[in-house]
Amino acid sequence: MTVAATGKDSLPARTWRGKVVALSCATMVFLRTRPGAILTWLACATLAPAQGLVTVPRGGLPVAVETVELREDLQYAEGYAREARRNRLDLYMPKRASKPPLVMFIHGGGWSAGSKDGYGSLGNSLASAGVACAVINTQLHPFATPSVMADDCARALGWLHAHAAEQGFDGDRLLVMGHSSGGHLASWLALDEVRLQAAGVPRAALRGAIVMSGVLDVRPRHAVLDRIFGTDPAVRAAASPMVHVDRDAPPFLFLWGQNDMPGLELTARMLLRNLLEHAVPAIGLELQGANHVDYVLQMGRKGDRCLPQILAFVRERLGDAAPPAVALRKAEARCVPNVLKGPAAPRVDLWLPSDGVAACWLAMPCCGDAENQAARLLGEVLAQRGVAVAIVDCGQADTGGSVEAPARFAAMVQRLAKERPSELPEQAPFVAGLRAGGWIASVVGASPELGALRVRGRLLLGAPSGPASTAELLPNLVSGAAKVPDASGVWTRTGSPVLVVTGERDTARIRRDAQVLGVRMLAPGAASLGVELPECDTVTALQRVGQAGDEMLPMVLAFLGL
Repeated sequence: MTVAATGKDSLPARTWRGKVVALSCATMVFLRTRPGAILTWLACATLAPAQGLVTVPRGGLPVAVETVELREDLQYAEGYAREARRNRLDLYMPKRASKPPLVMFIHGGGWSAGSKDGYGSLGNSLASAGVACAVINTQLHPFATPSVMADDCARALGWLHAHAAEQGFDGDRLLVMGHSSGGHLASWLALDEVRLQAAGVPRAALRGAIVMSGVLDVRPRHAVLDRIFGTDPAVRAAASPMVHVDRDAPPFLFLWGQNDMPGLELTARMLLRNLLEHAVPAIGLELQGANHVDYVLQMGRKGDRCLPQILAFVRERLGDAAPPAVALRKAEARCVPNVLKGPAAPRVDLWLPSDGVAACWLAMPCCGDAENQAARLLGEVLAQRGVAVAIVDCGQADTGGSVEAPARFAAMVQRLAKERPSELPEQAPFVAGLRAGGWIASVVGASPELGALRVRGRLLLGAPSGPASTAELLPNLVSGAAKVPDASGVWTRTGSPVLVVTGERDTARIRRDAQVLGVRMLAPGAASLGVELPECDTVTALQRVGQAGDEMLPMVLAFLGL
C-alpha cells in the first residue's frame, strides 16, 4: 500500500492540551520512570497476515467520501457524572448507508484528560466509508476510578444498542475502539461479559474490538498506574484485560506505532497471544514510522495508514459465519543433557521442541543450583512454545561471577551453535540470566574482552544492572577488579534490546539500579524496557512460570517476538 506523505491535523488549543496529557500520562505500563517519553520498543516479527503480527508500511489507501451527518452531544447516561457532558457522545452517520455497522470510539488521555472533541477526522473518516462512528466522553480521574469509566463505556454502548433503530444504524453490528487509556477501556469492556449484560448488550452484538496503542495489563507497579488504579492487587487484576480472556471473546485488532511509548507493544503482543491461545481471532499491526498519537490524528488525511486496516477488519468481522478458530503451536519439550562433548566441556543442557522446529533460541548462563533450577523451569515451558533454550553451567556464583565468565559463556554458546546447527535457528541467540547469571548475560558481547558474541536481545531477571546491585550480588567480583562492567555501562541506545525484570520484593539495590537504568533507556529510538512484577521476587515469579496467574511467561514470549 502506498500513498503520499503524512499530513498534520489542525486542532484547537484545548484539544492539543488533551493530546499532550495523553502522551505524558498514558501508562508506560511497567516502566518506573517519568512520563512523557517515547521510544522504540522492539522490532515487530512478521507472522501470518491473517492471524498474528504483520508490519504495515508507510502509506495507506484513500476511501470513498460520502456525506456525513454529525449529531452532537447526545446524552447516553444521566445522574452519574459530576458534569453531564462527561456522559455525552457525538454520532457520525453516513447519509447514504442503510443500517450501517457502528464503531464506538473511546479517547485516550491517561484516564485523566481528553474528550470527544477533536476526533472529527476519525469520525468523518469512518462515516464517509460507510461505518457509523460514536465518539464518547467518560468520567475522568480523580473524580472517577477506571472501573467507573468502564461502566460509562458500557452505558454508552448500551444506549447505542437500544437506540440503534432510532438513530439509523445496526445495533447488532457493533465494534468498540479506543486509543491509549481508551484502548484499555475498550478491551476491558469487550472482554467483560458481565458488564455487557448489565448494559443490555448481547455479546453476539459486539463483533470486534480495535485497540490502538492500548494499556492492556495494569497489574505491575508503576507510579502512574498506582496513582490511577491504587495499590490493591485484586482491583488491578480486575482492571487488566489480560485476565478476562475466554473463548467467547470477540475478535481483536491491535495497532501500535513503531516509535510508540514503552511497553505498549509488549502488552499488545501479550494480549494477542492470550487471545490466540483461546482460539479467538486476533491480529497485531505495527505502523512503521508512527509514534503514539500521530497515526490516530492522521486518520482520513493524506498518508493515513490506519483507516484501511480498520475498515478491512470491520468488514471482515461483519459476516454471519463464525471466524475460524486459531490453534497456536504447542509442542512437547525434550531435554538433551550435556550436549557439549569433551573432558573439559562444561555442562550445557538443551531444551528443544519435540517437533524439532524452533522459532528462536535463548542461551542462559547459570551460576549455582538455584539459578539452574529456575532456568530449567523456564526452558521447559519455552520449549513447549517453540523456543530452543540452552542452559549453560557457569559454576557457582562466586566463580561464575568472575571477570572471565562472560568470555567463557560466549565461547560455549558459539561452540554450541557450531556443533548443533540442525537443532538451533541460524540467527543470533537471545541471552537471559537470573541474578549472577544475569550479570553475565548483561555484559557478554559488549566488547571482545567480554566475549565476541552477537545477541538479538538481553533478558535480565532480578539481575544486577548497576554498580550497587553488582557489588551486592557479586562482592568477590567487585573486590577483585578495579572496574567491573555492568548493564548500566554496557547498554547503548542502538544496541540490542534489553528487558530488565525485577520483583517488588527483590532487594532495594536491585530495584533501584533497575529503575535508574530504566530512566536512561528512555532515549529516543531505544528498544528496551524496565519491568517490575508485584508482590513477588524474581525467583518466585520464575517458579510460577506456566501456572495460573503467571506474569513472567507472557512477557518473555512477547520480548522474543512470539
